[in-house]
Amino acid sequence: IVDDGIGTDVILQNMRGLDLLLLYKGNGITSEIKSILKSRYKPVILVPENVEDGLKNILFADDNSENSNKSFFAFANIFGENFTYNIVNVELEEKSSGIAEYMEYAGIKKNIIEKSGDEFEGIKAEFDKNDLMIMGNLKYFYMIEKIIGKTGVKLLEHSTLPIFIG
Repeated sequence: IVDDGIGTDVILQNMRGLDLLLLYKGNGITSEIKSILKSRYKPVILVPENVEDGLKNILFADDNSENSNKSFFAFANIFGENFTYNIVNVELEEKSSGIAEYMEYAGIKKNIIEKSGDEFEGIKAEFDKNDLMIMGNLKYFYMIEKIIGKTGVKLLEHSTLPIFIG
């Protein structure tokens, strides 16, 4: 598709008829990417530089939130469930979000990884063992989450994996 206009507006307009946006993020999160993440209503995969081919192991950054659960089910509905899901829980007080129970019931391959300490560092330690990361959408505007030091922004900025946000 070749179109004229402001990049983010053109992308968002064309997403109306599509299921998923695959977006190159390179080494950083640009203002255009922030705008798309804020305005989008369809799943997005952000792809960093130097990504290996293939999807086998999927990292699921589980924070027990509704947004992360929605992202998991959006991914499973688009791509199926024939992966090994590595569910990372870091310092979660309430361990059950229903995802692990659902996977058990549905016969989906999973590993539950319990971590303690810093949430970002715990998830980052799993990057090299996986091919893609599923995470929930940001709850607030990008800059607010950056200022208050939310883990989701750190993952967006520093991930060496493609990130699926449903």
